[in-house]
Amino acid sequence: MWKRFVITIPAAVLSLTLLGGAEGIDKGELECEEAVKHLLDCCPNDGPIKMISCYEGRFCDHASPDLSGATSRCMRDASCDDLYASGACDAPKTTVCQ
Repeated sequence: MWKRFVITIPAAVLSLTLLGGAEGIDKGELECEEAVKHLLDCCPNDGPIKMISCYEGRFCDHASPDLSGATSRCMRDASCDDLYASGACDAPKTTVCQ
């Protein structure tokens, strides 16, 4: 019984690692997701915010997040009042964050 258990555990861990997306999350995706979360917490109208894609392409897919790293960090660190005043709540993809 122990022999079977010792063989099964490593095989299960390897399978979960291979099938579970072992590449992890890209730094740009994480920064974008954090900015989107902050926008959702601050903005009364979440429609435009839900249209933001934070997906970073893998391998042959060259997609990049709608918010650049600098813009994501700026929006994430901005106050809710500043986000609303800058227009980020209405047009987050085109807002220039300062």
